Amino acid sequence: MISVKPETIQTNPSSLQSLRSKGSLYPGFKGRFFKPLLLSLLFFLFLSPEAAGQWLDGYCYRKEITIQESQVPDGADFTNFPVLINITSDTDLEDEDNGGYVNNSSGWDLVFTASNGTLLLDHEVEHYDPTTGQYIAWVEVPTLDHDDNTVIYLYFGYDTPASDPSTSNTWSNGFVSVYHLHDDYDDATVTGNNGTPSGVSDITGKIGDGELFNANSDYITVSTSGWSTASGTIETWALSNGNVGTDYIIGHTTIPAWNNRFQLYIDDA
Repeated sequence: MISVKPETIQTNPSSLQSLRSKGSLYPGFKGRFFKPLLLSLLFFLFLSPEAAGQWLDGYCYRKEITIQESQVPDGADFTNFPVLINITSDTDLEDEDNGGYVNNSSGWDLVFTASNGTLLLDHEVEHYDPTTGQYIAWVEVPTLDHDDNTVIYLYFGYDTPASDPSTSNTWSNGFVSVYHLHDDYDDATVTGNNGTPSGVSDITGKIGDGELFNANSDYITVSTSGWSTASGTIETWALSNGNVGTDYIIGHTTIPAWNNRFQLYIDDA
């Protein structure tokens, strides 16, 4: 898990959308008119886009996100790796009705780019709260550098987002099933191995919501299209309350022959 906090907000110097919509040249003066000196105003109006680097067309604001090299393990670069962006709260990321700078109350104008500022990155949104600016998303980063920091940008403040940019293509790098268990049991990948719950209930998790299981009776059944019993990797975040005996976290088998099975479980023995 890589969780980072975006830096200070940056304003697109070539766009006057923020001036028209907010009545302010500086993001810190939310909802209040700011009267700068004429010299400052002229500087703002005539500052070229090149002076601030490349900028994603139509967006008023962005935040630079730096992933530290120390957060990339194993001494090698990671390619097309889904990175967790976990922002617990940010007043800038509240929607405009709540004094922030996000135009769409569902967060559809929040998008990510690579370090060049224009290459859009696939991402999947787990949660957005327009009243607090809480934002949880997974971003597929082309290259995570193990010996240098990796920079990406979070853009927002686009007037007319056409659709939800969240996409299952975020998990294109060999993932066959991903379950966030945040308000649903859907598979986040293109495989579509959605789950069916029995007896489980919502509970606060490590990231957003999770699910509470009675080890003796509760479960989620999922399809296994694309799964392999010969090779692969399984990862899960689970917290046990110290139940005596064997707690199965995940398992797969053929019934009734009980062949080709794998299991991940906790055993107090």
